[in-house]
Amino acid sequence: MDSMWTAKKYNAKTRRIEGGGYKASGASENLQDRFLSAVKDNKTTLDVYLKNESLRRGRILDYDNWTILLYADDKYYLLFKSAIMSIIPLGEVYVKGIPKPEKSPAAAYASKIADGGHEPYYYHSPARS
Repeated sequence: MDSMWTAKKYNAKTRRIEGGGYKASGASENLQDRFLSAVKDNKTTLDVYLKNESLRRGRILDYDNWTILLYADDKYYLLFKSAIMSIIPLGEVYVKGIPKPEKSPAAAYASKIADGGHEPYYYHSPARS
């Protein structure tokens, strides 16, 4: 079975309802946590684009479910994940459980031309009179 539904339980000590929900078996961390952990452990510099159209370039020092602590421009930024539009690493990142991608056909073709391969042929339609 790939997934399962767990029931909510009442914890008398904390007086809270805990657990419950849809969980994939065998997946201890989600993709977001694995990615953030990889860039944090490798101290990868990244571009963080925020929803207010600003850019922060720095390193992730720590993160939790709601925030990311970013060190950029000799300052510490506590960013809410809900305010982040995208995160783009400036170096290679290897995420646990995700295979390394192969070269795309366009990148392979570009490197072939750069290495002295054949030049692309462009068809130009004749001018209409």
